[in-house]
Amino acid sequence: MENLPLTEFDLATSGTYMQMIKAYIPFIDLKEQRLISIAIRIAELIQTINFFKNMSEPSPLFRANHDREHIIKEIRRFCPGKDFDTKKLTSDENFVDIGQPFSFDTLYGYNDNALEYTVESYTTMDSVAGLDESGFGFNLDTIKRLTNEDGKLAYQQQTIERGDGSNTISKVTDTSTVNSKFVYVTMKVKNTSDTDISEIKIEPQICCVNNDDTIPSRSYYASYKGSIEGYSLYCDYPTMYDENPDAYANNRNFYAQRYTIPAGAEIEYHVGFIVDADNMDNMVLFFNPFGTLGESGNQKAKAVIKLNRF
Repeated sequence: MENLPLTEFDLATSGTYMQMIKAYIPFIDLKEQRLISIAIRIAELIQTINFFKNMSEPSPLFRANHDREHIIKEIRRFCPGKDFDTKKLTSDENFVDIGQPFSFDTLYGYNDNALEYTVESYTTMDSVAGLDESGFGFNLDTIKRLTNEDGKLAYQQQTIERGDGSNTISKVTDTSTVNSKFVYVTMKVKNTSDTDISEIKIEPQICCVNNDDTIPSRSYYASYKGSIEGYSLYCDYPTMYDENPDAYANNRNFYAQRYTIPAGAEIEYHVGFIVDADNMDNMVLFFNPFGTLGESGNQKAKAVIKLNRF
């Protein structure tokens, strides 16, 4: 049986002591199980009513980040692993070549039929020195932790054993020096319409596939292990938040990931990823708002671009 963590709602309206009582249920007979189970549910209902009684805005459970990707990532923490099996073949029809234009019909965040994307080229670097720091945005502090004074990549990667959220806590089980590269990708996006297109995503993600183009079931992201795993750390095209921080201050996290492409414009921009240099044989760029190369819900990864070994 897979152990799943408690949600914030469960912790607020039930608490860990109630979990202790629930853990005791398998060790008593049926009659007692029935009575205690009903009593637990009644107690939880009362606690829930009391929790929200006379509460004013904002709720302690409220989260300002309503970005769909963030929500999906949070929900996935409580989904049994078998329901998010990533061992699915990437479809050949989704592979595109470097220099080949592509667009999306149905892909949340990226799709607008008037937008045409192209991965022009890429290079790998040992250092981020010389790059415009503004392109790192909110990731600048992360980059400074992962590089030395000369901008050369040098960081220790931690392997973390996750706790179950109730009885155990997460702990570091191993630390190792990572041989890293910065993958610097040149891209273009063209707005073929006569109107501006806003609130659009333009950054792909990066990961490794198996030799047969299947998706590894675990740790298939090749990028820096952390909350930004597999996502770009750098983009030199200004976000909507960059262009007007006062207007988007109340939803900064969303607009710091969204862009406006002016009518008729063709924009060249660059995105960057920190990757494990030992896992670049089968590295690909891909576009999927759910952060997976496989299928999640009705969304599949689109426009998978293979990168050759550096």
